[in-house]
Amino acid sequence: RKTNQPSRPELLAKLIEAGRGLSAAHQAGIIHRDFKPDNVIVGNDGRVLVLDFGLARATDLNEKQEKPAPEKSALEKTQAEARAKALISSISSNDNSSQLLSTSLTQVGSVVGTINYMAPEQMEQGALTERSDQFSFCVTLFEALYDCRPFAGNNLTQVLRHIKFGKLRKPRGARLPKWLDEIILRGLSFDSQDRYESMNKLLAALANDPEIINKERRAKRLRVAAIVGAISISLLITSFGIWYASTKGARFCRGSAAMLKGVWDSQVSQDIKEAFLKTGRHYAGDTFARVESILDTRATDWVTMRTEACEATHVRGEQSERLLDLRMQCLKRRLSETQALSELFATRADPKVVDKAVAASQGLIGLDVCADENALLAEVPLPENPVRRKQVESLQRRLDQAMALQKTGQYQEGLKRTQEILADCQKTAYKPVLADALYCVGNLLSKSGKFKEAEQALRKAELTADASGYEKLRARALMDLISIVGFRQARFEEVKPIEAVAAAVIEKIKDEGRIKANWQASFGLVLLAKGEYQRALAYQERALQIRLKLFGPNHPEVAASHNDIGNLYDSTGDYDQALAEQQKALKIREKTLGPEHPDVAASHNNIGNLFSRKGEYQLARWHHEKSLHLRKNALAKDHPDLAVTYNNLGNLLDTMGQYDSAREHFTKALGIFEIKLGMDHPLLSWPLSGIGWIDLRQHRPEAAQQIFERVLSICGSTKCKGDEKEPLSRARFGLAKILWPTEGSRQRAKQLAVQAEKFYQGLNSYPESDTLKEIHAWLKERGVAH
Repeated sequence: RKTNQPSRPELLAKLIEAGRGLSAAHQAGIIHRDFKPDNVIVGNDGRVLVLDFGLARATDLNEKQEKPAPEKSALEKTQAEARAKALISSISSNDNSSQLLSTSLTQVGSVVGTINYMAPEQMEQGALTERSDQFSFCVTLFEALYDCRPFAGNNLTQVLRHIKFGKLRKPRGARLPKWLDEIILRGLSFDSQDRYESMNKLLAALANDPEIINKERRAKRLRVAAIVGAISISLLITSFGIWYASTKGARFCRGSAAMLKGVWDSQVSQDIKEAFLKTGRHYAGDTFARVESILDTRATDWVTMRTEACEATHVRGEQSERLLDLRMQCLKRRLSETQALSELFATRADPKVVDKAVAASQGLIGLDVCADENALLAEVPLPENPVRRKQVESLQRRLDQAMALQKTGQYQEGLKRTQEILADCQKTAYKPVLADALYCVGNLLSKSGKFKEAEQALRKAELTADASGYEKLRARALMDLISIVGFRQARFEEVKPIEAVAAAVIEKIKDEGRIKANWQASFGLVLLAKGEYQRALAYQERALQIRLKLFGPNHPEVAASHNDIGNLYDSTGDYDQALAEQQKALKIREKTLGPEHPDVAASHNNIGNLFSRKGEYQLARWHHEKSLHLRKNALAKDHPDLAVTYNNLGNLLDTMGQYDSAREHFTKALGIFEIKLGMDHPLLSWPLSGIGWIDLRQHRPEAAQQIFERVLSICGSTKCKGDEKEPLSRARFGLAKILWPTEGSRQRAKQLAVQAEKFYQGLNSYPESDTLKEIHAWLKERGVAH
């Protein structure tokens, strides 16, 4: 190190001051866009100043994006294009590129700034946020500490590639403390969402330099000693008494952060990171960074909320002791849920846990419920008796641990544990915890594909919650019942009373958040299954708007809404719009959940269906096989969702003329559906119809007739509605072709073919389908008017 070079703590202290200047600009709604060493100076008085806000732009940090630039005139566009061509030419020249990278201010369209300090989204002319400045700050910090810039390259493309793949150039032998290196690396993330949430968060992490902290502690102890030696004991006692009395409430409310020890602290974070990396998943580090960000934010918000709740009663006197107790009870439960999940991550991580880790973290119940005064006052308080309260809290902790298993896909173990807890809950007189346990059992049974057993548990949970005044749990149980009874088991008429009760309960608890969104989405799925597409779309659009307001655009529940809306457009034949929605869902899921998550498999499955409908069979096959691979890795071998992919891949292979392979996939789908859904569920009509047509094409009419008759039997009394009408119609036409040669069966054959024709004529999605053309030709040959 050069003799006149500042020490690392000194450099950090100065750059933290510069970072505070950036943070102040961000708070004022301004992004600098060209932060670099040349724009930071230290005055004669030692103060650090950030200069050159000439490129800064006001931004709405709540929107997290810049406003669009005004439309350019034709002359301006021509000039901009000429400048762009000149710049591209200069970048391609080895003689000019290094100078451009080191000193020039570039402008190509809206690309403005010094390239070696630009965030990647700035290079790609994407939306800029305060996190873009954070990237530039970390480049400057890296350069100050290592005496070189982090990313090499002779042109913009090379620099961008090195950023994307995290290829840092560190001087040989140079080394920073691990804690500091990790902070800088996070700030240099290619994806802005993987950086710190704000400059303040980054600066807070940097301020934890052990050398600075120890130095300040020593100085503080010396100052305190000097003060104690300079004043009289009597004056000290008097001052202390005044201070103690005036700050008693505030001091009483301190210490919330200490409660995070063992729940979410540096050691827990490190344990989770190591556990994730040991799984061998190549994206484990990225998944950990996402989980860390989610739990960091949750922990910070939890401490803030708990402190403010305490001060509202003990400092400001604005809140009753009863409301404080309810709020603390709520926050304690949220902490228990967080601890259950973090402990599972640290001690039981395997590849499947890593795959579900982000969704599990985002799926934790939000802290906002603890700030809803009306909802808190409507909650059933814990028993006042200390012994009984302790027993209930112990049961709740065990349930939180079981639900952590559910969130990470360990359904069988979670179910076993929850059933054990249920037996203990039945012994207590506190009914809300019994309702919780019944709901957990129902939820886990549903996730395991055991829908009839899940329905029984959820009905008991709903009744128990109703009897004990536990309205929020009751609402959640009703949401799940709508899906299981109406969508999973196709008992549409039985859903109407459940939906009516659910609407009344949601109105009663005045929920405008997650529960209401789930209600809209669940009933939308039922309407889709019934074929009521326009009503279904209205419900799903409302669910999407609620979720966007709650979570923003990048959240798994927002992806679920895009997925459901895509399925609706698919059902109405608008394949391009359906594909756009499904691709939105896939992008969000891959970004937030990771590429191996089962929900990513669902998106691939749906996109495969759409490409198949559009006649792009190779693309369709790639997506279906990707879905099958992901679901095999993530789900039990007899899960109904796996059967859906087998069936869809069977349909595609059938269309491509690969009949033996198609039959194999249809047979696997049928076996799972029969085991999990029963022998007469409408979903069986899909693989059965596929098998029947393969038998017919391979000249086995007797076998095909038995299959088609079974489809008609399953779909009798209008049980097959919505999408299930298609395999029913296919079975009708197939049976008509088999029956026609027999003189006494021709009338029935005509009737079946006409019914199939009417179905396809009524579908917007099949106006010119090969199936409809084939039915037309077949009826015409036999003199049947249509």
